[in-house]
Amino acid sequence: MKNSATLLALYCIVLLSTCKSGSPKTDMELYNDTAANPAKSVIAVLNSEDPVLIDSSENVMYPLVNKLADDSHESGSFSSGRSKTYWNIIFYNTATQKYHLLDSSRKMIISTYNTSYASHEYGYSGSEGAGEVSSLNVTRRGSYIFYAIAVDDFNKNGMLDDEDPDYLFISDKEGNNFKQISPDSANVNSWELIEKTGKVLMQTVKDGNHDKKFSDDAVVIPYIYDLKKGGAAEQVFNLKFSKMVNDLHRKLWLVKK
Repeated sequence: MKNSATLLALYCIVLLSTCKSGSPKTDMELYNDTAANPAKSVIAVLNSEDPVLIDSSENVMYPLVNKLADDSHESGSFSSGRSKTYWNIIFYNTATQKYHLLDSSRKMIISTYNTSYASHEYGYSGSEGAGEVSSLNVTRRGSYIFYAIAVDDFNKNGMLDDEDPDYLFISDKEGNNFKQISPDSANVNSWELIEKTGKVLMQTVKDGNHDKKFSDDAVVIPYIYDLKKGGAAEQVFNLKFSKMVNDLHRKLWLVKK
């Protein structure tokens, strides 16, 4: 009888504890519990999407949605009518079970990740077509992953948003050797990989009137990047040739008063 009474008392204690637990905790509440008591918690809350297979290899990606941006004015999930964007990507090797972040050194908005070497037109940052920037396309082809990423608070408003330029980044399929290949202060409007030469052509837009916006007055400048040689991207046309073409345009088409 004594043992039965003890078991009944324990059952009542467990039942009361369950009743007091209330509704399930939100992701943020679970995260706060984990941060405050790391030894106590056995769950790490990651706002990741489903794993994305990279080629037919053992590597997969977990894109991380920035839910914290929902409560701020910065671009994150579904900000300013755009599709989802991401604050980082986890690369996971299913064979070795090792994993790492794409980049843990800076704040960034990842608009696209892409291994398809076809035509990639993004539209100006902050334009009506900006929703196209966030369409994700990962195909079973190529040695690189290309990313359109905002990392520069270009308009100096204290945040990363749709008005800041998208730079073109690359990494290998394991998410290593991550680097920017487009020039600073230039929004990448479109890009194309010429596989035969191993070079990337980029149509960039620069702030022509220095108003910190990529508007209709922006200057379009094509750049080329050599994947084999590395280094900095170079302008496709030199200054002398560009000036000659502009002068010819003015001569032939400028309306005389």
